[in-house]
Amino acid sequence: MIRSEDAPKLESRLHDHFVMMQVNKVNHRKEFFRVDLNHIRAEIEKLGLNAQWTMVAQAAAYRQSLAIEKAIKDNPAAQRAWMERQLELEHLDTQFGSDGGITCPINQALFDYRHDKAESARHAEQNVVPTFTAELL
Repeated sequence: MIRSEDAPKLESRLHDHFVMMQVNKVNHRKEFFRVDLNHIRAEIEKLGLNAQWTMVAQAAAYRQSLAIEKAIKDNPAAQRAWMERQLELEHLDTQFGSDGGITCPINQALFDYRHDKAESARHAEQNVVPTFTAELL
């Protein structure tokens, strides 16, 4: 985040500077630019603005997805377990809505307990352990 006394003016200056890097060349209102963070940082510094920078995003879900892809790449049993879990979640989303149709914490806990118990029993029968947590560096 960059703090500015005149944020609209700063935004306009940055858009003007990066106009040739605009992704959508047809609709000027689509304000997406193909520019890396180092170029933005250089321009901000040239404007004399102080800003705090995070040059590597946390991106936990992305990094976990990469770890899962690596874990299931050459492991058919893990691929099957992961795919079954995804399909089960899709079915639940279709059945209950993307939030599971649960708004009460007590109902959520009951739902989690029943779901975990049923899933554990199913996996015990199949001798499958579909756990995909990864420690990320």
